[in-house]
Amino acid sequence: MPALMCGADNNYLALTWRQIHTIEKAASDPPPSAPAASWPDSLSLSPRNLTAHRHAAIHYEAKGNPINSRPITSVANCCPGLEVDFRAVWRQLFKGIELREHDNLVVRIDPDCDAETQRKAAGLIGRRLLRVQAPGEHGEFVRTTTPIKGPAPSDPDGHILLTTNMNSYGLAPLEWSNALAYVLPHAGEKVKCDFSKANAWEEQQPFVDKKDAAKELQNPDPAERPLFDVKLEVRPFFEDDTAVISKALAQAGELTQGLCSPWQNDYRECSCYYWASARPDFVNVEIDGNGLSAGDNWFQRKRTGSYVPDDYADSRLVMYDELFRDWEKVLKFQVEGRDWPRPPDDKGSGKKQ
Repeated sequence: MPALMCGADNNYLALTWRQIHTIEKAASDPPPSAPAASWPDSLSLSPRNLTAHRHAAIHYEAKGNPINSRPITSVANCCPGLEVDFRAVWRQLFKGIELREHDNLVVRIDPDCDAETQRKAAGLIGRRLLRVQAPGEHGEFVRTTTPIKGPAPSDPDGHILLTTNMNSYGLAPLEWSNALAYVLPHAGEKVKCDFSKANAWEEQQPFVDKKDAAKELQNPDPAERPLFDVKLEVRPFFEDDTAVISKALAQAGELTQGLCSPWQNDYRECSCYYWASARPDFVNVEIDGNGLSAGDNWFQRKRTGSYVPDDYADSRLVMYDELFRDWEKVLKFQVEGRDWPRPPDDKGSGKKQ
């Protein structure tokens, strides 16, 4: 799953072409049924806690959380994951630069490259890789971003470009395994990489404005083109004659260095009834005078009966450093959806203390 995710905030799931083709094959040409295999008793598995496992891990419903918080209906822990973050492999595919693992921003120039490569790559930090062209005069161009489209309220059969204040062009980066897979056979060769002309740390940049399209095609002077192009060498993806990922792409530890920190981070970040449904969210719930629910955020320092919306900078909530240092002191146990031990005047459960 980590290899399929784009963006640390789990914006969307992207399938590789191999997976898409496998699904299409299974749907159009189902395999013939095969006789059931007979396994010797010595190879059979006899789980001792199957019922308990299914109930606890799949159907468990934490007190105070809605049904959509159950693991069986959640997105699972796959962003970026707990085993490896495969996106890290693609960061240094082009000799001389390092891309951010989840989008097309150049964040670093490789100091170990030769002087000529460093000279060509100079000034690319902060620019975005917009497209790549395979070697050859008529090599195919592949873009690394795509427009974000959504339904148009005024046209049920049409669409509109989805933009925000932080993404005024309505663009999203493509998943690297799909966007760059076609350049892998060109390891050792140089490919043309087009970058944004302007510095673009904050948001995606368009491939080319309409007004600049003619200029791009007609003007051979790179200084006058709306894009900044550099030829960069493609690094080998695998070690020679093996299926081992090249050390040029990922040194020891690099596939795991960007993963989740210890469980405290996940516990703090996965709020609002997210996948960690076994951890409480809305606790000490009561019905107020208006017939509405009132209660506390589990991470509230002071129980007031008024829910504090999750905010990593709100001092009314437990902070990360406290979870790492004193989690056993700041996290309260819950029994029947209420803090335990309960204060003397707590009558929410209707049971004797």
